[in-house]
Amino acid sequence: MKIVVVSWRDLANPLAGGSEVVVDRLLLELSRLGHEVALVCGGPVGPRPYPVVEAGGTFTQYVLAPFKVSSRFRSWDILIDVENGIPYFSPLWWHKPRVCLVHHVHTDQWRTRFGPVMSFVGKLLESKMMPLAYRNQRFIAISNSTKKALLGLGIKEQSIEVIHSGIDVEEGQTGIDQQLQGPSWQTWIGSKSKRPLYVCIGRLVPHKRVELILAAWDKVKEVIDGELWILGDGPERGRLESYAGERVRFMGRVSWDERNTILKQAWLLVHGAHHEGWGLVIIEAASFSTPCLAFDAEGVSEAIVEDKTGLLARSQTEFENKWIEIAGNIEGLASLGREAYLRSLEFTWDSSARKFERLLLETCSEKLPNTTKKTKKRA
Repeated sequence: MKIVVVSWRDLANPLAGGSEVVVDRLLLELSRLGHEVALVCGGPVGPRPYPVVEAGGTFTQYVLAPFKVSSRFRSWDILIDVENGIPYFSPLWWHKPRVCLVHHVHTDQWRTRFGPVMSFVGKLLESKMMPLAYRNQRFIAISNSTKKALLGLGIKEQSIEVIHSGIDVEEGQTGIDQQLQGPSWQTWIGSKSKRPLYVCIGRLVPHKRVELILAAWDKVKEVIDGELWILGDGPERGRLESYAGERVRFMGRVSWDERNTILKQAWLLVHGAHHEGWGLVIIEAASFSTPCLAFDAEGVSEAIVEDKTGLLARSQTEFENKWIEIAGNIEGLASLGREAYLRSLEFTWDSSARKFERLLLETCSEKLPNTTKKTKKRA
């Protein structure tokens, strides 16, 4: 197949996050499986092993992308339309097979990130116009939480398939294979930093709620030892740094290898997000036997098996109490880390890509509803 993806950002964008990682890994894996792939997105873009076509800026891309796709990829087999809040309305201009990939439905995020006018327009486009324009579309949701949100918009259940994202790290990187033979907290602690290290990873934007992590740290650091490292960058960084307490390090954007090294050494991933499409970083941390403490939020709670691979809190006070409790329980941390690692083995990019491939092939073999109607009319 020849597969073109239209998406908001490229991995080279300074604001790139988990959704860009998912699209990049999907394209790489589909290419590995023998398909020709390309990406059309807003700038800036960078070199990748597949063609990347810049289609304007943050908002102009929604006008220019259809022309870029039509001029460069008209003869290609299928389009993956990545719906990231503002739709591309591909059913109006791409009349060949297509699927819509949704990471998460934005809902209240419009209000927290934009002013009243843009918030109203964005919410209208996503919650009202998108379900109408995409009513005959096949959807791929990256989690059951995203599927539930799509159902709430009126998308038909039979049109939605859930395909979880995979992870990049390889089995055995943590030495936890020894734990599978006979788990012990001594083995687990031997792979971690000597001084307790707690890590928060993500773009520094409002819905990640890193301020809740910092507020909790202000209290728990009086009881427990260690440091809190914040990995990631974004518009909230200056504000967050201004009131961060002691023993907090803002690492900014780090390389993939450095990120993995830190995850391997971390005792606990702490996650404050209000919602996620799918807690990809939670599964990535789990692959290094690092469990997660998070707020009970959509997407996040799906990535954690509560009290088995991680911990969930329903309030700020509960988050702080659980942090203090688990920090003083090395055997408990080791047990959570082991179970988290075992669960991470269920999520591979090869498996995810093959599920995507199957769905794309099925879609290519079907007639689009609007094509069928035109055929009948001519007859």
